[in-house]
Amino acid sequence: MLKNNLADVHAKHFLNVVWDWWTMKKKDTNYNFQIGNVTFAFNGAMALAFCITFSIMITLILALTLNLIDPIISSKSDTIRKLSYSVITVLDAVILGLPWIVYVKNRFKQEVQGWIDSIGWVYGIITGFVLVLYQFIL
Repeated sequence: MLKNNLADVHAKHFLNVVWDWWTMKKKDTNYNFQIGNVTFAFNGAMALAFCITFSIMITLILALTLNLIDPIISSKSDTIRKLSYSVITVLDAVILGLPWIVYVKNRFKQEVQGWIDSIGWVYGIITGFVLVLYQFIL
């Protein structure tokens, strides 16, 4: 039965079906945004890999920064030390969220209506992590 049904389908028609399917799939999984005349385009897997790698790197930079300034600040008062750690942690958290905002905006199109919603999602989650980190710092 399969042989008889596929006998009527020519390779060219099958290729057109596959091409149409692939075009629709790429349209759903490719994201782009434009800043001025520059268009940035990426797909879901690459965006997630970039965001995870970026997050790991920012976390390592945070740890390195805290270790580098620790000898300098350890001689200062406890309040100045805690304030310095807090400022560095918040700045790193702000930087950490930037690629995730773009990822969430493009990945969750139905749930996130605009950039403000995306910013709220990302920094809401990051705020939770920062509050947990403050328990270790303080």
